[in-house]
Amino acid sequence: ERKMSKTQYIQADIQNSIGVIIGGDQPPLALRFSGQLLLGVVKIYSRKARYLLEDCGDALVKLKMAFQTGLVDMPMEMTRASLQTITV
Repeated sequence: ERKMSKTQYIQADIQNSIGVIIGGDQPPLALRFSGQLLLGVVKIYSRKARYLLEDCGDALVKLKMAFQTGLVDMPMEMTRASLQTITV
């Protein structure tokens, strides 16, 4: 099943492939053969969807990390500024 690289899966044109398999300008293919070809297209589509899900998950993790509030290790007496340090 692992005969294509990730870039080949991403670059695969599913719409065109199905059009060629089902296309009316060519003589009809045997039912079993066209079924096997369509199964291959479904496997490619499934792999593309899995790659998209992984990429979305990675992007979500990076977004959460970018907007995550950091923990501050500051003593409680340092959380308020004195009146002399405030400038306007």
